[in-house]
Amino acid sequence: MRENSLDPAIQSDPSSKIVALQRPWWGNSLVEPDVVVVRDRGRHFLKIALPAIPVTVFSFTFLMLYVIDAQNDLINNLSINPLPALFCAVLLTMMVSGICAVIYVGYLQTTKLHQD
Repeated sequence: MRENSLDPAIQSDPSSKIVALQRPWWGNSLVEPDVVVVRDRGRHFLKIALPAIPVTVFSFTFLMLYVIDAQNDLINNLSINPLPALFCAVLLTMMVSGICAVIYVGYLQTTKLHQD
């Protein structure tokens, strides 16, 4: 009959033990876990989604304006100048970034008011 035990050297090594997953920081909180989880999920979503919006806006705006301007310049036999497309994309991205910052700060203030 085969014995189902590990090598004694492996059993005595503390680094080979399975470590249980740690509880989240809100696990010992006095606040109801469901409320904290929902609030943190929203905050996590905004921290991930909001920075992606200006990056996407810049990429698409620059690409589209560059293509349109390049087509116009090629039709008129001019050299292609990317500066107008870059300038417009940077301005639009700065406006969208400001809006995203206001959304995030507003969300934090709203959750802070509901927390109290």
